[in-house]
Amino acid sequence: MNILSPLWGKADSDRELISFEEKAITYRKTQFLKDLNRLTRCLEIYLGEFVEEIKPQVKLPDIEGLDVNCALSFNYTHTYENFYHTDKSKDVKYDYIHGEVKKDSTIETCNLILGIDEYLEGEEKNKLNEFIQLKKFYQKIYKKTGCKYVDWIRKNEEWLKRYSKVKNPENNIYIWGHSLDITDGDILSSLINMPNTKTTIFYHNQEALGNQIGNLVKVLGENELISMLHGENARIVFKEQQKEESVDENKN
Repeated sequence: MNILSPLWGKADSDRELISFEEKAITYRKTQFLKDLNRLTRCLEIYLGEFVEEIKPQVKLPDIEGLDVNCALSFNYTHTYENFYHTDKSKDVKYDYIHGEVKKDSTIETCNLILGIDEYLEGEEKNKLNEFIQLKKFYQKIYKKTGCKYVDWIRKNEEWLKRYSKVKNPENNIYIWGHSLDITDGDILSSLINMPNTKTTIFYHNQEALGNQIGNLVKVLGENELISMLHGENARIVFKEQQKEESVDENKN
């Protein structure tokens, strides 16, 4: 209460009696946003100047063996683009849903998304928007990131309509290193529910598998998940990842 007291002018043990002062809130919010933008740019410098300069000692055979046309990344760095997209003659489309590292960015042009999820419900989400700038969905719109996958889905639906009478096409989606948390549920459900689509979800160990199943229930619903997992033509498959290989072994 003492730490947050500048937001309403004084500390008070009874939160029901707190009277917020608009001027104090506006001033503090301006400082919060300034600090957040500076911190986000600092993170981008660290990832671009240090993390992306690290040469990996191992590769993941499951990923390296995939035939990928589009890569949707929830990370900021260019891991797949730099280390797995080795055949540059093959066109792979990329969508960095939370922004991507760019060394020549500034505080103003940095497009990394570093915010909080929606915490309000019902009509409050539309009315109480004093701190909307801190939310991820707002930052995605403001910084113009993470929209390409919507066009991929639309083009895929058009392709299915055109060729479904000629043959039975199948899309393959591979999910790696994602907890399937509900915070990305809208994106995950849109991809998994595409027609004629099989989704392979890689897991690291049994504990991770359990967590992924639990999270996917929240995204799809229990009955829908069960229907997609069972049967000869299951639409969702969980696959334990193979052991990583050293880069030298991989080349040989």
